[in-house]
Amino acid sequence: EERVATAVDLLEHLGALRGRRLTDLGEALRPLPLHPRLGRVLLAGGGSPRAAAACAVLAERRGSGGGRAVATDSDVLSLADRMAEQPAAVRRAARELEIRGQRLAPPGDPEDDDVALRRALLAGFPDRVARRREPRSPRLVLASGTGAVLARESGVWEGDFLLALEIAGRRGRAEALVSLASRIEREWLEPTRREVVHRFDEAQDAVRAREQAWYQGLVLEERPVAPDPESAAPLLAAVLQTRGLGPDNEGLVRRADFAGVDLDLPAVLERACLGHTSLPVVDLRGVLPRSTLAALERGAPTHLALPSGRRARLDYRDGGLVVAAVKLQELFGLGETPRIGPRREPVVFEMLAPNGRPVQTTSDLRSFWARGYPEVRRELRGRYPKHPWPEDPWTAEPTHRTKRRR
Repeated sequence: EERVATAVDLLEHLGALRGRRLTDLGEALRPLPLHPRLGRVLLAGGGSPRAAAACAVLAERRGSGGGRAVATDSDVLSLADRMAEQPAAVRRAARELEIRGQRLAPPGDPEDDDVALRRALLAGFPDRVARRREPRSPRLVLASGTGAVLARESGVWEGDFLLALEIAGRRGRAEALVSLASRIEREWLEPTRREVVHRFDEAQDAVRAREQAWYQGLVLEERPVAPDPESAAPLLAAVLQTRGLGPDNEGLVRRADFAGVDLDLPAVLERACLGHTSLPVVDLRGVLPRSTLAALERGAPTHLALPSGRRARLDYRDGGLVVAAVKLQELFGLGETPRIGPRREPVVFEMLAPNGRPVQTTSDLRSFWARGYPEVRRELRGRYPKHPWPEDPWTAEPTHRTKRRR
């Protein structure tokens, strides 16, 4: 079944089959005693004697001739032009095909110049196009996308594009060996598809686009075009996620994790990047639905009300930790540690001295007032006498002010 599918695909490439019916070209190929590829070459070459000789070489040649060839645009045509040197089977096939070709030849002299015959070879081997990796290099890329090497006995040393007419595996090599080749010109190749490729340019922090013309698996040419914002958005979103979103946005993401809110961050970032082709400054709050923002505020509020009447900013950290940095005088009288979020996580308080530096960290206020506060009071009340340091923090008035301001 696989071989049948491959054969049908080749006939369609040759123009001999459309759907499941033979075309006029297919009908013309059917009576020829040749592989369809070679029949296509003979027809495209107008049935000329040189086209017949080239087909005979391709049909009957067995293995390499060895040695280093002289420079040529086509190994096959060079062999065809030296027909007297070819084996008897090749000469016999050439005579038979020449007779067939006379019936195919149009009125007048058939075209047998090198260019016409190289184009005829392309007609029979449209899937065997190859491109050199570098100028004059024997290293090739085939139209299938795989690599190959041009054999030393091939004389096709020039040209960026060529036909790999005879391909064989080579023991001990990962790449195939092309022993017969024929040069073709870029302008002979009609692109099989075009596509616009978008890539992120790190140097410019922007998405750049290039339109590429492909012949099967080979890029024929490319040119810069204006990037499509819709195609640029996912690329920009991926870069933002890799580079980091900035403190505010990353804090919002941690809040969402804490609150159990599924942000679908790639989709949110992509939405934030819509309409842009260069890296934007993103504020995730601005692109989140109101319902999501409300769920965040319920499950992971930004601030915590304090006994002093003020509000402390909550810092959501990795690992599900939520921290509030507060002057300890603002918590007088608060015995139970506040808990927030769907898992009722306790708030971790960083108790601040009047100079703003933390002196104690706790998620158990009751234990702190009973055991930690007396020690902190002894250490700090002499250094900060303007601030209240009552012996009984349970009944003291919570405040963020000094004694005089109170």
